[in-house]
Amino acid sequence: MAAPFLFEGVPLVAVLNAVGTDATATTLVLTGLDDLAVRVPIAGARTWPVLLALRRDGAFLSRRDGGPIRMVHPPRRSPEPGQDMYLLRWVEQLKSITVE
Repeated sequence: MAAPFLFEGVPLVAVLNAVGTDATATTLVLTGLDDLAVRVPIAGARTWPVLLALRRDGAFLSRRDGGPIRMVHPPRRSPEPGQDMYLLRWVEQLKSITVE
């Protein structure tokens, strides 16, 4: 089994707090450079250490590696470990986040 990658970046909750996200917001729409969007509950970002990753194993993420920003949800710390739905929340080449 390959060793897991080490991602580094900014906690998503820190970004949400810094921009003053409304406490009643329930959903985030994460859009990649390919314009594909994923809707995820905002509660996950407030509960689990979701990361806006800028580096993997010490190197800045290239577009080829899913960068320059990649949203990483830690599946082993999810409320339901091993569920495929958490893997779908690993948005690559993140372009925008919309709060609803």
